[in-house]
Amino acid sequence: MRSRSASVPVWNKNEEQKQPFSLLAFLPVLYLAHRAALVTFLDARSRMN
Repeated sequence: MRSRSASVPVWNKNEEQKQPFSLLAFLPVLYLAHRAALVTFLDARSRMN
């Protein structure tokens, strides 16, 4: 039990270190997808009018 509880904080620490990097890599993709959706939405709205 003791060794198991000791390994848990280490795993959490590694996950916390990994997360910002994956988020940083995902951010441009998310930004581009958001921009593309915004452009298509504005284009569709301007076509309706």
